[in-house]
Amino acid sequence: MRLCAIDILLLFLMAYACFMPEVFLFTDTLLLPKWYLLIVTVLGWILWQVCKRQQYAEKCCVNFINWTKDALILAAVFECCFVAYRITINGMSPIGEFGTFDNPAGLAVCMSIALPVAIDRMMEQEGYVRKALYAFASLCIGAVVILSKSRTGIICLAMYGIIYLFVYMKCRKWMKVCALIVISAMVVIFVLSNKKASSSGRFFILQNTFELIREKTFLGYGHEGFERNYMCKQAEFFAQHKNSEYSMLADEMQHPLNEFAYVWVNYGVAAPIAMMLLFVCPLVVGIRKRNRLLLTLQLPALAVFVFSLFSYPFHYPLPWCVMATDLLVCINMVGWKCKMERLGIQFAVCAFCVLMFIGLGFDAWKEYKWKQAWKDLCLEKKDALSEYAQLFPYFSSNSYFLYNYTYALFSEGRYMEAFDMGKCCQNYWNGYNLQLLMGDACRMAKNYDDAITHYSHANNMCPSRLAPLEGLYIVYDENAQEDKRIQIAERIQKHEVKVQSYDTQRIKTTCK
Repeated sequence: MRLCAIDILLLFLMAYACFMPEVFLFTDTLLLPKWYLLIVTVLGWILWQVCKRQQYAEKCCVNFINWTKDALILAAVFECCFVAYRITINGMSPIGEFGTFDNPAGLAVCMSIALPVAIDRMMEQEGYVRKALYAFASLCIGAVVILSKSRTGIICLAMYGIIYLFVYMKCRKWMKVCALIVISAMVVIFVLSNKKASSSGRFFILQNTFELIREKTFLGYGHEGFERNYMCKQAEFFAQHKNSEYSMLADEMQHPLNEFAYVWVNYGVAAPIAMMLLFVCPLVVGIRKRNRLLLTLQLPALAVFVFSLFSYPFHYPLPWCVMATDLLVCINMVGWKCKMERLGIQFAVCAFCVLMFIGLGFDAWKEYKWKQAWKDLCLEKKDALSEYAQLFPYFSSNSYFLYNYTYALFSEGRYMEAFDMGKCCQNYWNGYNLQLLMGDACRMAKNYDDAITHYSHANNMCPSRLAPLEGLYIVYDENAQEDKRIQIAERIQKHEVKVQSYDTQRIKTTCK
């Protein structure tokens, strides 16, 4: 049984969705369009399978996986072309290339997933032309991983090299061991010598994260618990350790840069265990069944696992696709099959997909209206705040919208309303920028006591930044507290600046 043209088209659309360029219809121009297109395509593919009313045999499953691999490779090659185009136009990025993603880590994880897929397809080919094409694609993808300057991406490349060395290379064992030692040493030297401050900062973040875990080990803090509680824990640390070596490294954090720690904080100890089983079970089934199809999926899953230790891969669609495919093939291997020919199951699946289409369309429309409201606010149109008020019931639990609404109210001079909206936002996210904005709202409303509280809290969250100190300086100046104003002015002048900028120079010059 072979896949039809519609199957192949939908597979290529899924792969394209994971690398989709910017779409300026929503406030999130990079990630949200990827998720929308991917979910729509997956739902369409499920409906198509129900309409076909066919059970996939083993050969069809292999054919499906091969077409999926080719779709992913082609999408990754297009991403390589886009990165090359950006370099040609803008030059090399000092922080690393990020392509169609919001962060070099996003580009690195997706290309690290695509690389073993391209190498595997190259090894399967018999003709020299096809081998050469897949080899060229592999080189391009590997080069982009390096251009992203992602340390985790470099670790993945090293791991692939070691695995292929031991599995496929025919040479003496001592030579393999020597190569293993050399590769490992090079990676360790690279990781330790590159971005030392970032490594220290990661250790500090995990240290505070495990303090949160220790307090609620079994049940966690609930959905978005990390976003609500981490920055407060960081502020608590710096309030107790004024001269900490980490004060210059502290930044706004919404993720601990470790997926296992993140789900543990939110959902308790069962979540990281379940997540680990998701990686381990397909590997165990593949080894026990000696199934090459399942085993070839383990290298992309390995990339997701490695990035889960040092980054946030599940922020992006492709890692979800990898793990879902891995799990579905694993379920198929152990013999758990759903009989789709049953009318009741077909009706339930169709109803679910239709409801999902409606819900997704409604959500996309609301996101589009939010973008329009933000545009109207920037253009200083009168109806901007009324548009935000209409969207509030739908986005009342969306921390990004609530913060954006808080800023919109503040920019229109409705300071106490902005403060109240900021308090609402605190239920879902409590970070440095929110505390700073609430401090500004209180100061403009002449509520100086609350302003001092929020500025001080913001300063403890990120001690390296001058904006909270400037806020305190203005509060004490307006409140005629001369002694405290002078103290803050002296702190500002002595403050070591992490990154020199126009704002830091302005604050130091103004607050003399």
